[in-house]
Amino acid sequence: MKKVLLLILLFVIVPLSAQDANALFESGKEHYKADAFQEAIDDWKAVLEKGQHSKALYFNLGNAYYKLGEVAPSVYYYEKALQLDPTDKEVQNNLVFAEKLARRCY
Repeated sequence: MKKVLLLILLFVIVPLSAQDANALFESGKEHYKADAFQEAIDDWKAVLEKGQHSKALYFNLGNAYYKLGEVAPSVYYYEKALQLDPTDKEVQNNLVFAEKLARRCY
C-alpha cells in the first residue's frame, strides 16, 4: 500500500513541479523583457532550485547578469550553457563579450 501511495505521489508531484518550473521560466522571460533583470534572475534561480537545468536557462541567467553589469556571474552562466551545448554560437559570442568586459573591469 505504501508503494502505491508513493507512486501516486510521484506521478502527481513531479509533473506539478515541472509545470511550476515552466511558469517560473516564463515569468523570468517576461521580467527580462520589462528590464526587470533582478526579478528575472530570481525566477530563473528558483527554477534551478527545483532541479531543472537547461542551456536556455543558463544563457538567460548569463544575459540578465550581464545587463546588470555583474560580469563574473554572467561568465559563469554562459560557461554552464556551453557545457550543455559547446557549439552554440550565440552563447559563445555573449561569453566573448562578457570576458572582454571583465578584462576592462578588473
